[in-house]
Amino acid sequence: MKKIELVPIESMSVDFQSYGVCVSVDNRQPDYDSPEFKFWNKLGIIESQNKCSICMVESYPQKQSLSTVFECHTRTGETLIPVENDVLLVLGLSKNSQHNEMDYDSVKAFLVRKGTAVILNPGTWHYAPIAQHEVVHTFVVFDHATPDSDVIKIDSQDAGVGWEIAN
Repeated sequence: MKKIELVPIESMSVDFQSYGVCVSVDNRQPDYDSPEFKFWNKLGIIESQNKCSICMVESYPQKQSLSTVFECHTRTGETLIPVENDVLLVLGLSKNSQHNEMDYDSVKAFLVRKGTAVILNPGTWHYAPIAQHEVVHTFVVFDHATPDSDVIKIDSQDAGVGWEIAN
């Protein structure tokens, strides 16, 4: 199997825009500011026709971070919010508008900082957040029916390729 090394890119970078939206309070004034707290409204909008579900992924550091399994949601986006530590996401774009094939040339690794969120576009190939050094909890928010009715999975080993995070 061919292993392609990926150097992580900040999710706040312009490179992320094809895959989704990075949500942060950086470079934005709060909508409400008081001595007790600050409040930022509408940092990101989650599109959904149905009720949303709040889920949790618990990721464990691995000696080797080889990514070969990916999933895609063709009709729904997915929001990921790392809680206590940063995570890495290995993402790919779809080859076509049906989102049934991943464009292997588009695969990149993104560093998502704790305290930020990313909203993945429908059709963005991904898998679980990758913990780097410690266990990480990541909130996942999406349409409650997504896991049951809007998931396509692939294993890139079938095509003889995988992606590894550079040290």
